[in-house]
Amino acid sequence: MATAREPLAIRADIEHPELVRRAVLIYRIAAEPGLREITFQRASEGPYVAIVPEDQVRAPGLAYTIELEHLDGRRSEVFASRQAMHTVQIPEDLDDMRERALYERLGGRRSV
Repeated sequence: MATAREPLAIRADIEHPELVRRAVLIYRIAAEPGLREITFQRASEGPYVAIVPEDQVRAPGLAYTIELEHLDGRRSEVFASRQAMHTVQIPEDLDDMRERALYERLGGRRSV
């Protein structure tokens, strides 16, 4: 579970990084078409990290997989897959839920 509108850090440990050109986080935001990708970077906390920007971390969630790109250019899935991605639930912010309920109760008007 993650917090809406806060960066989501995915950490990974890569054994034998000398055999890998790069590690890639591939993710899909719920209710949006297409896949996005972020390359893992060396991190001070844990060996590698990929950070999903805060503007893309929103309810109801996102799904991701991790792939390694080998020196010869081919990719292999090392965590989940594009067909069966790992899901992260992102609950809606309580203030947003209250505002939406008030907006609906007032029939789309901002005041009565």
